[in-house]
Amino acid sequence: MSYQKSLGIAVLAVFLASVLVGLPIGAQVSSTSNGTSIAANVGYLSPGQVVLIAITDPGLVSTFKVVSNGAVNTTGLTNAAEYILNNTVIQGSKSETLYSLVHGNSYYVLFIKGTNTFWIFLTNTTKGKQGIDGLYLNIVSNSTGTFLYNNTIKHQYDYGNQYLYNSSSGLYYYKLPNTIGPVLYNDRSSSNILAGSNVGVVNVASIAKKQSINILYSPIEGGTDEITLSYFTSESVSLTSSQSTVPLNSTWVGTVKDPGALIDPLRGNTYFSVNQGTFEYFPHNSFLDSFAENISYPGVIPGTNVAVNVSASMALPSSDNSLFGIIPALNENVYNGSFQIYLSSVPTNSTYATLSKKETRFVNYTGLGYQDRLPSYVSAQQYDNLIENHLFGQFTPISITVTDALQESASASVTGAIMPSKIAVSSVSTKTSGAVTLNAFDNISNFSASITRQVIVSVVYTITDR
Repeated sequence: MSYQKSLGIAVLAVFLASVLVGLPIGAQVSSTSNGTSIAANVGYLSPGQVVLIAITDPGLVSTFKVVSNGAVNTTGLTNAAEYILNNTVIQGSKSETLYSLVHGNSYYVLFIKGTNTFWIFLTNTTKGKQGIDGLYLNIVSNSTGTFLYNNTIKHQYDYGNQYLYNSSSGLYYYKLPNTIGPVLYNDRSSSNILAGSNVGVVNVASIAKKQSINILYSPIEGGTDEITLSYFTSESVSLTSSQSTVPLNSTWVGTVKDPGALIDPLRGNTYFSVNQGTFEYFPHNSFLDSFAENISYPGVIPGTNVAVNVSASMALPSSDNSLFGIIPALNENVYNGSFQIYLSSVPTNSTYATLSKKETRFVNYTGLGYQDRLPSYVSAQQYDNLIENHLFGQFTPISITVTDALQESASASVTGAIMPSKIAVSSVSTKTSGAVTLNAFDNISNFSASITRQVIVSVVYTITDR
């Protein structure tokens, strides 16, 4: 049975020991009316990306009795799913209902038991070689995953989404996390969808192409909920540093807001390993989002792009959970393209520093420590060279730029500072113990340390004639 409702005229670190505070988290995109809502985990569409669309409609659940006697009613879910497909319109280069896009297959609509929320997964992926906004990409999608090869520049940055599959029939599927709880259903079975299962993904490439799309849902209660997803080339990428003044060879955390780079809405992937040059795929490691980091002292030392491992991706705040039907039993969070990344005060220039990753080979997944996610550092000799030649001083402007696999970039500026150590004047006695105070700015690193220094004390005798 097909359910349809007219849309009318609706237009289709911080230092390592510090606490991370005040860093921005990229916002989801949502629209609400009459107790209903439609939301997307990100506001952009990138090739190879999976976007989560969540529709919350209490009236739909009650009207079709999606849940009956505490169990999911397959017939009711089918009817609700068909209503959603018929009453959700995607408008881009043309307007088309979801029902038409998926040929009426209601299993594309997932329901979260214990909520009034339904999920639909979207992608905007076209296989083959193509030019996109000055980029020359080769997109490969098969039963192994979906991979983007950026052939625009030498030493290119590529990434792959091992959770977005393309079947032999040309349909896309998304592999759910292995940890997802037993509360997700579609109408293929009266049982819940098992963790790690593949679910259908709606490919909107024929409508979205290289432009924004509007998604409009008409709730059963009336009105229209509408959101817009923009093409990734229009996204605003940002980099926020948690520190403003840093010593030489220090390490701290920054936040990159890059919704177009988040290819998986449900996995909070940590310790992304990157790939530079020829893409190599290892399913046991999460080779997903590639970031390059370029650190320079403007006008003094230029930097070069160095591949880095992202520290962590950041979940949406809990205040947004209701929009996406996030309940404890689901055992998942929703992510939206905000990443933590380690920053450094050392320039990414091999003449003056040691680069953590070579630029011409695959970057191995080497560990979970911060050292495996740094772009550059200095040896003792390199440290002395930067100081003695006044390349790093008491006020050194530092520019840091991060770039994703699709060449979207953002920059932040900090100030490098090195200060002289000063010994305070102290009174000492030859008979009793005392203390000599050394006031030293941390010129070596940002790590807490207890250091013992030898101090030579000269005792000056004053002889007074009586």
